[in-house]
This record gives sequence, C-alpha cells and structure tokens, in this order.
Amino acid sequence: MKKVTRSPILKAVAFILCLVCVGLATMTGGKTLEWFLEQQRNGQDGEVGVYTFEADFNESYILNNPFSSASGILDRMLRGGGESDRDMRQLKDNFAGDYYAKLGGTVIKNADLTQEEVENSAYYVVIRPDEVYTNVRLWYNGVLERWNPDYNYAFDNAAHNQTVENARDILQPGDCIMLRMTEQQVSPLYQRWQEGKQTFEGALRRVLMLFAVAIVSFLYLLFVTGRKPEDEAVHLVLIDRLFVELNLALIAGIVGLSIALSFVAIEELSYGNGSGVAVIFQLLTLLLVCSFAMVMELILSLVRNLKNRSFVARSFILRACKWCWKVVKKLWFWFIRMCKKGLARAGLRQGYAVERSFQKL
Repeated sequence: MKKVTRSPILKAVAFILCLVCVGLATMTGGKTLEWFLEQQRNGQDGEVGVYTFEADFNESYILNNPFSSASGILDRMLRGGGESDRDMRQLKDNFAGDYYAKLGGTVIKNADLTQEEVENSAYYVVIRPDEVYTNVRLWYNGVLERWNPDYNYAFDNAAHNQTVENARDILQPGDCIMLRMTEQQVSPLYQRWQEGKQTFEGALRRVLMLFAVAIVSFLYLLFVTGRKPEDEAVHLVLIDRLFVELNLALIAGIVGLSIALSFVAIEELSYGNGSGVAVIFQLLTLLLVCSFAMVMELILSLVRNLKNRSFVARSFILRACKWCWKVVKKLWFWFIRMCKKGLARAGLRQGYAVERSFQKL
C-alpha cells in the first residue's frame, strides 16, 4: 500500500491536479466576470443593469432601478415644463413599462392609466401629493420628498430644504406620477435576472468543486511529503534548508502580491472599455497558478521540517535566541568565577596580614 500512496508519480499527479484545479477555477471566474461585464456594457435595457446577487427578483436592482429612474426623469420633465428629446430617450432606455405623469397642465404619458389599473398590475408605483403606493423599492432620487413631506430627509442645507418646500407648494389635487409593468413587460427583465443568477450560481458551484478537489489533493501531499515507500525516514530537499522565517515571508509576499495584482486587474476590467479581457484573464490565470505552485511547495517544505523535527533548527530567530542565551550564560558564569577569584585573593591577603600581626607579638 505504501508503494502506491508514497509513489513519486502519484505525488506528482496530485501536485499537478492542484494546479489544474486552481487554473480552471480562475478561468471559470474570469469567464463569468467577462460575461457580466459584457452584459452590463451591451445590455438591451440601457442602464437597467444585471443580476447583483439578490435572492429574490422582487428585491433585485434590475427590477427596482427602472422605477426609480423613471420616476426621477418624469418628475424632472414635469417641473421643466414638458418633454425633451434627451429625457425621453433616457426614459425609453430605462423603463419598459407604461407611465402617466401630470403636474398642473403638463401631461407626459405613453398610456392613459387609472390608479386602479396601475395597482392591479404586476409591479407599480403611484405618487400623488402626500400619497405613495407601490410594491417595488424606490431608491433615493429626491422625488418622494418633493411630493410627500413624510419622506423629508432633512438635509442640513437650508437652500435644499427650501427648494423641496417650493416643489411641494406647486402640487395640486390630481397631480401624479404613475408607473406600471405588466407580467409581459417585466418578463424580459426576469429572464435577464434569472440568466445572470444561473450563470453566477453555476460558476460558483464549479469553482467550489474545483477547490474541493484541490484541497483533497493538497491534504494528501501534506500527509505523504518527505516519505518514500522503502522506509519511514523523512527525506529533505534543497528548499528545506531555507530559514523558517524566510519561508514564511516568501509565502506572505507571494500571496499578498497575487491578491493585489488580481484586484488591480479586476478593477481595470470593471472601469475599462472591455478590450483585452481574455488576455488579462489568461495572464492572471498564469500568475495565480505559478503563485499557488510556489506557495504550495513552501508549505510542504515547512511540513517536512516539522516531520523531521528540524523546524526549530531551521529558525533563524530561535537560533539567534539560543546563541544569545549561551552568550548570557557564559558571561554569567565568567562573572561568578571572577567574583570567586576576587574573594579568594581578598581572603588570602587578609590571612597574610593577620599572620604578620601575630609574628610581631
């Protein structure tokens, strides 16, 4: 059995398997991130966004943000006196449902809606003076506080608070902002959210499985490293001669540098124009595989020293402490000897003086 478990071939296979798993996990994460960035840049729904790790579609950004954006755009157009090409284009890009907005004599709509029709829809928002009815979450965009004093955020800014009060003063009965999405209208958003959720969860499962295989392989290497089939001795290699502190410093440096470069690459991809994504992730995969190989070998070196009971002997700090202790002991014993010699000489001189005194008598 030892011939199999301690076989150099099996050790090499386990080592390579760890590296392959890390590489595949990195590539899987990279492909997933690339997909999300591509969806974000080229989404058919303008600024609607993609799946952002919500557990429920009703709480998702992809559903709630269109209502928040549309209410803000409509409020801006109403108070600006009417429609503008820029605002209408932005409204069309952000909101795929029906809307009806009225402020005084200004009406902006793409459908004649009643409050009853809106509230019977799958998702809706009704904003009236001092009244808000909705079954979605509205992010803060200043609309609610300009229509309803219950949503007064009380900024410590007199000019802002006065502007809000002036915005409320012009409201009249019958003024409103009504938004709705039917099941048919919200279906593309749900499909997009569901696709993102399935893509992320599928990638997460694959990454976890790969890391589980890598951990099992690494634990096997920890168990058999330094052992050979023919004996129970621990066989060291050249790297095991490194001081323990240097080994640990290399591990920390490699891990820290890899994490830093990974964050830099992901940030560059997130805020860049999307060019060179595949090349960056290939380089990042190569970096992480090489880093993992070096860290793994350094950890195995520490384990071999522990098995060989040479861990303390390979520690520079412990060696230095041991040397300092020996020096202190030598100095202490030297001091004791000097004291004894001094006392002995003093005793002899005193005895000689007493003897001379007796001779004189």
